[in-house]
Amino acid sequence: MQFEKIIYVGGMTCVNCSRHVEGALRKINGVEDVEVSLLTGRTRIGFSKDIVTDAQIHHAIGRAGYQVLDIQPSPELEAKEMRRKFWFSFLFTLPLMYVSMAPMMGLPLPSFLSMHESFFYNALAQFIFVVPILWFNRSTLINGMRALIQLSPTMDSLVMVGALSSVLYSIFETIFALLGAQSAHHLYFESAGMLLTLILLGKTIEAKGKGRARRALEELMQMAPKQAVLLREDGSEEVIDLARIQAGNILVVKPGEQIPVDGAIVFGHSDVDESMITGESMLVSKEVGQQVLGSTINQQGLLHVKAQNVGAKTVFGQILRMVEQAQADKAPIARMSDQISRWFVPFIFVIAFVSGLSWWLSGADFAFALNIMVAVLVVACPCALGLAVPLAVIIAISSAARHGILLKSGVVLEEMAKVNMMAFDKTGTLTDGQMEIAARYVIDEENSLYHLDLVRSLEQQSTHPIARTIVKSITQIQEYTVENLENLPGSGLRGRVDNHDVLIGKAALIQQHKFAIPEKFSQAVNNPNLQMKVSVFAAIDGRVEALFMLSDHAKEDARHTIHELTGLGMQIVMLSGDQQSVADNIGRRLGFARVYGQLLPDQKALKIADFQKEGFCVAMVGDGINDAVALAKADVGIAVAKGSNVAMESADIVLMKDKLSLLVQAKRISCHTLKIIKENLFWAFSYNLAAVPMAAGVFYIFGGPLLSPMWAALAMGFSSVFVVFNSLRAKYI
Repeated sequence: MQFEKIIYVGGMTCVNCSRHVEGALRKINGVEDVEVSLLTGRTRIGFSKDIVTDAQIHHAIGRAGYQVLDIQPSPELEAKEMRRKFWFSFLFTLPLMYVSMAPMMGLPLPSFLSMHESFFYNALAQFIFVVPILWFNRSTLINGMRALIQLSPTMDSLVMVGALSSVLYSIFETIFALLGAQSAHHLYFESAGMLLTLILLGKTIEAKGKGRARRALEELMQMAPKQAVLLREDGSEEVIDLARIQAGNILVVKPGEQIPVDGAIVFGHSDVDESMITGESMLVSKEVGQQVLGSTINQQGLLHVKAQNVGAKTVFGQILRMVEQAQADKAPIARMSDQISRWFVPFIFVIAFVSGLSWWLSGADFAFALNIMVAVLVVACPCALGLAVPLAVIIAISSAARHGILLKSGVVLEEMAKVNMMAFDKTGTLTDGQMEIAARYVIDEENSLYHLDLVRSLEQQSTHPIARTIVKSITQIQEYTVENLENLPGSGLRGRVDNHDVLIGKAALIQQHKFAIPEKFSQAVNNPNLQMKVSVFAAIDGRVEALFMLSDHAKEDARHTIHELTGLGMQIVMLSGDQQSVADNIGRRLGFARVYGQLLPDQKALKIADFQKEGFCVAMVGDGINDAVALAKADVGIAVAKGSNVAMESADIVLMKDKLSLLVQAKRISCHTLKIIKENLFWAFSYNLAAVPMAAGVFYIFGGPLLSPMWAALAMGFSSVFVVFNSLRAKYI
């Protein structure tokens, strides 16, 4: 039986660490799927419960050199611990560097520590200072050694080999000196100490960056209410923890309190602040029967809310879950960095060994060759590679959530950046689902106001959306009593108003009564430039006196959004189920160059497939059940606010606010984040790799500079700092 388990793993510091954990778990017989998040430590394991035990999972992780934690690791605690280790390491590095470098810099040093007068005591002092540094960096050394033994070297392996090679060589030199043997009297304790201290500095900064990224999630989590007031059957109230609430419970929400769950109002009315979910600053009026969302704020009246979705099932809970899990889905560019790192570490080992061996065989002493090998290992180590992609992704997803854009995975960030065609559904997506009067015509101009009053008085008796729209469009001068009201389902309305017979309805109803439609009206209805969604005629005493042409009401920001997306170089098309003439009309009004009407749901998907065959990366924007197939077929599916649950489940991106302008923001966030990721990967690899020839002594052959292990560590550390701070730019998109 397939079973899924979530655990948290501690001790991971780079992408190779997460890969190492993943590989160790996949080796267990019965484990089918593994996802490891370096940033959060969250590890999802899919396995057969009949075969795999918890003990096997814990043993595999422990054997790989990492720890299974009871709770999710805290980036703040990790950063605090890393900072403590760094400062202790730094305190021992200072005297180590002084004892080592004082003679070369002309600084005073006791005679018994002088390298020229007492090489052994100088070496012993350096050894005493480097031992605590090795201790504070033991996790790096142990993890690097374990990975190397298992033939799966990580970035820690590079550091471990470089540091221990320097220390071991220096120890042998010290022993030779104690025994009175001739030696080169070269010590590299200070190189190992400085290397490990700088590595700790880089990891401290990285841990701080992880903490900032995690804090964005925690800020969202802290917005959720922790308790609720339960209304018991006897009318009493009890404050209970949110975890105890069940669907069907009646909860009391007082003014100023957060609504704890998604549910429906069963008593009271109030204005609700939904900005936490939708980002909309305007208060929303809520009455009995209407839905409310958990974590929104009741502003005024007392409400009784019947719980429907609780905890993780609420909209707010889903936002938290999606943001937290998004980083685990690796985009192609993230998978590419994983693949590069697989061969990068072994490749650097070969380069370092060959460089050191070549110098030794060419006549250089062993100490110089060792110095070359260590420098290559250190400068090539891109320790920030593990955060180059996930840190930028998680910050970007959190930033998008604050804007009201829910990205369901990290993969969609890269896909959205590639999108060069955006297809829109019409009704409910480009329009708000309501109609407006686009054109109105009358025959008798002299009596038009009176006739319109008759029409308005009759239409006021109906609750139909078309009737409501016509009523709103007419400025009332006088209201008349309606007699003999007759509702004609699907056709129109008939009645006697101020002693006049008034008939209102579609062309078919007018023709059914054999009333003549004026030529003026026929031309308007058949004019392709004025073709509307609905045409309504009004006849008074057997004569057609007025024509109302209704169209969908476009969303306020629709035209501006289309213009901005076009300005970004995207092809914009409309895929509508409405008549072609109706779709063309609103398409022209909003600035669409390509409009496709009369499409069934499967035909929309086929049309998207055609675009993809043409080489376009297509995003589909829709809101209804009929858009679900197209949303799933598109490279990126985008569901707008207030859309159907099916559409939202089929989509990769959900716009939590009813604003199409968020599409532009989503595109910009994706493009900017992808740019940051590419910069990170370029810096993490190219910068370090470019320094390898200098560390290997290629320029030294021609009289150029030679990169020492200490300067190599400093250069590598600067690379890590750049990647972390560059990733944090995603927060301000």
